[in-house]
Amino acid sequence: MYHKLYLILAHHRPSQLQILINKLNDSNSIFIIHVDKGSNIADFKATISLENVHFIEERISCIWGNISIVQATLVMIEFALKLKKNGHLILLSGACMPLASNDDITKYLSDNQDVNFIDIFELENFLDLEEMKRRFLAYTIHFRPRIAVSINPVTSFKTLLFELKRVLKFIAFSLIEKRYDELNFLKEFRHSRTSFFSKNFAGSQWWALNQSTAEAMLAHTRNNPANLNQYKFTHSPDEIFFHTLLMNLPHVLKNNPIKHSITYTEWSSKNSPSPITFSRDNLPQLIQKRSENYFFARKFDIDADDFFVTELPLSTRQKKPSL
Repeated sequence: MYHKLYLILAHHRPSQLQILINKLNDSNSIFIIHVDKGSNIADFKATISLENVHFIEERISCIWGNISIVQATLVMIEFALKLKKNGHLILLSGACMPLASNDDITKYLSDNQDVNFIDIFELENFLDLEEMKRRFLAYTIHFRPRIAVSINPVTSFKTLLFELKRVLKFIAFSLIEKRYDELNFLKEFRHSRTSFFSKNFAGSQWWALNQSTAEAMLAHTRNNPANLNQYKFTHSPDEIFFHTLLMNLPHVLKNNPIKHSITYTEWSSKNSPSPITFSRDNLPQLIQKRSENYFFARKFDIDADDFFVTELPLSTRQKKPSL
């Protein structure tokens, strides 16, 4: 039997997560949920109680842009593989919603069981030069969501002077946040960063990987801890780690073709935070993306616009309004 193993990163709004699971729940679905360690998991367990829902007990405090997101994802992958269920592992967040019916999702994925659905780009086609330097040359320490300090390697007195403002900022945050152990990382800044792989790749965080690919990626990570450690001081490694690892596993690539991610996010808006939070006004856009084989979208906020409760998933009869 083919299964859809949903790996869901959640940190708030248990009621919205319940809506997501209710929409996706069928006989082919299994849900593995990681609730951020800083959130009250009892609220989620009280709201969601189904036999095919598994809450991860080994929880991690996740910080946006931090390696903790990758670590939490790996914990869910390991749990999913122990279930010994054939199918795709589909990474979502609690802010995702389906654009298609469960039958349509199951058919598409089961018809493409050897395919990995993940956006992968060469770095220069995904990041600008300054962002590439920030991610692969600088050491980034995350203190809180949206609060991080990036310091380039300090290899001489000249570079120390150039980076002094950021070094002092790092020390100040370590003291203010009472995270004194972070000061031990000052010694890391004396070294230039090296890459585990000769070439790195990047793309959207949200993917759907088949079982054999997930097994190969988890085994490689467990057998080569330096691979994961390399991204410890990287900003947003969730957009790099899995993509680079997959592209450096030739035996996996040989037997498992890659297609674009089946989760749609919109990053192009200049007048609002990215990715945008979808509203009813975005329905024509979502209908169009569904026709392009996007089966999920992110992100939605029940407090901002609850249209998705009744208007998603999209009906196959819905058409994009003519302009």
